[in-house]
Amino acid sequence: MASFNLLIAGLTGLVSIGLGAIGAHMLDPADTQALRWLDTGLNYAGWHVAALVALGLYMRSARMPEGWASMASVAFSAGLVLFSGSLYAMAFGAPSAISILTPIGGVAFMLGWLIVILWALLGRRS
Repeated sequence: MASFNLLIAGLTGLVSIGLGAIGAHMLDPADTQALRWLDTGLNYAGWHVAALVALGLYMRSARMPEGWASMASVAFSAGLVLFSGSLYAMAFGAPSAISILTPIGGVAFMLGWLIVILWALLGRRS
């Protein structure tokens, strides 16, 4: 799971930087909605890529079961795809019907952070 986290973080980071650059040069500056969607997607992706890297590095160095970290990682990964992915797609012209995925991704992000909180409160102590 640690390698999965680092792989997803690396791919998402790469795609986010690429889309940010493309958006900066190709999106119409007058299309403020598209720019807001892109900015929000990039902002949330950046924070959750960092969280996935931290979880991946923790799992590589820890000598404990990966349960809590794995569950948070899956939630964060789903949030990246659904939340940031749907915002990127809409910013670049996808139909607005895809917006139904955005709040589902937001809930996945929140679930990931709830799992981190529960891990802190209930996880095994060393």
